Amino acid sequence: MIRTLAVVVLSIGFLPAHLSAEDKRPVVQSEVKTAPKPLPNASAPAPARAPFGAQQAKACQAAWAAHLGTTVEVANSLGIKLVLIPPGEFLMGSTDEQVDAALAAAAQIKADENTHKRIRDTERPQHRVTIDKPFRLSATEVTIGQFKKFVDATGYKTEAERFGSANTAATTQAKADETEAFDWRWPGYDQTPDDAVSQVTWNDAVAFCNWLSLSEGSPPCYSRTITMEWVLTPASGYRLPTEAEWEFACRAGTTGQYSFGDDHRDLERYGWFKLKSGSTPVRAVGSKRPNPFGLYDTHGNLFEWCQDVYDPKRYEKPAAVTVPDGSTVVNRVMRGGDWYGNAIRCRSAFRGYGAQATRSDDVGIRLVRGRVK
Repeated sequence: MIRTLAVVVLSIGFLPAHLSAEDKRPVVQSEVKTAPKPLPNASAPAPARAPFGAQQAKACQAAWAAHLGTTVEVANSLGIKLVLIPPGEFLMGSTDEQVDAALAAAAQIKADENTHKRIRDTERPQHRVTIDKPFRLSATEVTIGQFKKFVDATGYKTEAERFGSANTAATTQAKADETEAFDWRWPGYDQTPDDAVSQVTWNDAVAFCNWLSLSEGSPPCYSRTITMEWVLTPASGYRLPTEAEWEFACRAGTTGQYSFGDDHRDLERYGWFKLKSGSTPVRAVGSKRPNPFGLYDTHGNLFEWCQDVYDPKRYEKPAAVTVPDGSTVVNRVMRGGDWYGNAIRCRSAFRGYGAQATRSDDVGIRLVRGRVK
């Protein structure tokens, strides 16, 4: 998070004990179309090694879906569409030439110094990353209507509701001293159920993931230690994407500044950005063009929480960095840019961050499902 960080507080979060026996019963996933049977004795398709084009991206998704006996897209119990992302390799981050070009574009649009610093200091060196397993990623950000089902089922209170200190850029409709009133229901302006949910912290997102896993009969991916720290465990349920998974899926085989090319002037066709305060900034998910993998709003609308703890120098030591178990007092990676910021912050390689308890109207959730079928 670049604009404002909320006060970091200890989160109790959602605990499985809150579920009734009825809440815990399995929910069968509904698929968008009938899944084919797995190919008998077939070897795995080749991984998706960037660079590759949109046609290759779709062909690779289809090949892996057929191999696994599923479809490229399925819908879960909340109606969230989950897209199959194949395993593969790509170059993460930016080259020196891309950094120079991004800085020049930032200067052209008069971007703030924070944007310049983030581009200069956090996107290099570019390095090869391998995604060794297929996974599912939600085609859109989680909506207000979908998050409401979680709240209705559990009575969960977000950190903005419990502790206040949320923030909004909609200063034409809300005053800075009214932060106690901002939450996912009213982030500072009126919204519809199809708009992306915001004012949710990293801790809120994890609680949502755990509930959704349990409600569909899958083991949750997160547990809490005696000191109330979140621990990520290998499970088939829902979780947040790692930073590498996010960028691989966002790029979808492309190697430029955006999944659609290098010209930031084309961004209006793919994402919401640089909108005016008070103009109902967060928009309905999926209302712009998708990337080659069929993902919407990977550029703009809301920054999206990732699993990783933020380290500005991570790319200098990529082999030595692992996804940490969790803590209540760290900064977490955010990706994708937002409605409030400039086009340069919406680039595939741009790295945002925020305190784990940050609640803001430009931060939301995109889900990973570990189980592909």
